[in-house]
Amino acid sequence: MFCEKCGNQLNEDEKVCTNCGQEVSGTVEVDSKPLEQEKVTDSSSQQVDKHNKSKKLPIMICIAIGVLLIASVAIFAMNSSLFKSPKQLYLEVEGNNVMDKINTFIDKSESVYDKNLNAKPGNASESNVELSGGLDLSSITGLGLDSTSISKIDEILNNLKVVIDAKNNPKDKQNIYGFNLLLKGNKLLNGEVIQDNGKLALSVPVLYSKYLTLNTSDLNALTSKIGINANLGTGKQISRQDIIKAIKFSKGDFIKLVKKYGKTLSDSIDSKQVTLDKNTEFKVNDLSIKCDKFTVDMDEKSFKAMVLNVLDQAKDDDLLYSLTVENVKSIIKLFKDAGIPLSGMDNIDSELSKDNFKSGIDSIKTQLEESFKLISMPNGIKMTIYVDGDKIIGRTLETKIKSAGSDNLVGVILNYSGVSNYENRNIFNYEVKISTDGSGVSSIVDINEIDAKVGYDATVNKSKGTEVGKLKIQAGVKGKSFSASILDADIGLNIDKGDGSQSKYLCDYDITVGIPMSEQFNIKGKFDFAGWVKEKEKKDGSEITTNTAIKSSQSSSNLFAGSLKIKIENTKDIDFKLPEINSSNSVDITKASSEQMNSILMEVMQSLQKVATDNPDIMKMLTQ
Repeated sequence: MFCEKCGNQLNEDEKVCTNCGQEVSGTVEVDSKPLEQEKVTDSSSQQVDKHNKSKKLPIMICIAIGVLLIASVAIFAMNSSLFKSPKQLYLEVEGNNVMDKINTFIDKSESVYDKNLNAKPGNASESNVELSGGLDLSSITGLGLDSTSISKIDEILNNLKVVIDAKNNPKDKQNIYGFNLLLKGNKLLNGEVIQDNGKLALSVPVLYSKYLTLNTSDLNALTSKIGINANLGTGKQISRQDIIKAIKFSKGDFIKLVKKYGKTLSDSIDSKQVTLDKNTEFKVNDLSIKCDKFTVDMDEKSFKAMVLNVLDQAKDDDLLYSLTVENVKSIIKLFKDAGIPLSGMDNIDSELSKDNFKSGIDSIKTQLEESFKLISMPNGIKMTIYVDGDKIIGRTLETKIKSAGSDNLVGVILNYSGVSNYENRNIFNYEVKISTDGSGVSSIVDINEIDAKVGYDATVNKSKGTEVGKLKIQAGVKGKSFSASILDADIGLNIDKGDGSQSKYLCDYDITVGIPMSEQFNIKGKFDFAGWVKEKEKKDGSEITTNTAIKSSQSSSNLFAGSLKIKIENTKDIDFKLPEINSSNSVDITKASSEQMNSILMEVMQSLQKVATDNPDIMKMLTQ
């Protein structure tokens, strides 16, 4: 007999199936021949199923591949430029351009030195500055001095040095500013200014033997009585990094604003106003680049409506309002903490209320609407954008403006072209041209064109961190019968960023500035900068050297010729102590009696006479 459940063959006396555990309730008789036939049939059926399955598998794979292809085409259609209008592509390019600018700003906002030196914020620091240089008086005529006097003055100036040492502890609001005036290494004058919270102390040992002290509150009160707002505070220094840190715009906030006002821009531009020409040749200096050319042609009504729409949206923009208030308050706090006076900021909360914010934007809108009534743009505004990949490499904006009651058209053209790290080149060019087809841009002189250009072209070696290029700046005017240059500058640049621990910037310049049809001045010289970082010592510094000569077109001699050298060394995370100041070595000038003040003045006069006696060459130079 066999199990009813699994078909296992059982002995007649078995009560439970030894294969599946099913309780045996009865017997099932099976003919062996039909069973064999059934097995044969089952085997044949399985072979047929396997054959059918082997035929279905390629079909199923083909269907799956087809579904994937359809999905891929759908995704590609949603994202590919082939399925987007010129307007959509143009707005994407502008959006990417704005985001690149935001990312660049955020990346550059970090302090390179503070990051490299691992400086602890709020810790004390020291800056040492040396200034030296001189004048080449021998090249300047018309001074009325003999050659011997000029030689002595040159010698003094070329051997004069000013050394300033500043220690700053923002945490404890303590500062020491020391200064030394040296001639050939000998001290002519030295001293220091000490600031300890609200107290000031001045020491000039050459002139007076004691510290002169006062409270800043007393000085503020004294100066306010005579109409001077000294408002001395903590003496905290405000750096570029402090200002950037005080700005509270996050990347997320930027993105939200870009998307929001990008939509306003999109809604203001009609699809018919944007055209696209592909594979257009565009010249960036000597480089010829195949790119996409977008043309946005807005009529006067559309442009004015777009500007006013942006203002309407800004008025009710809670994010823009909150960011404006937060950043204004943050900047004000930064300056107040540094003791820098900001007049008219006592009632800032009411000044920055939402109602005032709205009324301020309404006022701007009203003024613009009034201005729009006074001027017209009969040809609207035409903007051409040249795009290589996703980078804008060129932009031109053209319009013509006519004032109410006048037929005189003033044309305005703004041009930009540039590439970054393109075939080892960095190039940018900017141009502003204002012209008229009427009586002239200026009513005083018959000028009908003003043109200003700035161009830079450099060769870059990214692996070595070097860049060699030339900056060209030009500005000129044209009339019906003349043309004149106002500014013509050639500035050569040689940049070596090094490995991060050292960098060099070498610059030579030749600048001509002049009044049209009148006198011109030529400024020629060199400017060298070398910077360094010593990470382990938490030091950084720089050395600047410059030489300059100035000539007039009306004279063959120099108006000025001189040099300047500046050495700077900064040290982070230092410890310093203020010198002890007490009643025995100081005088509080706000509490000093008349007799004490007269005694101080007498000692200062006697010290000055001694300085004059000890330095006859300098006195002779000053009295000639």
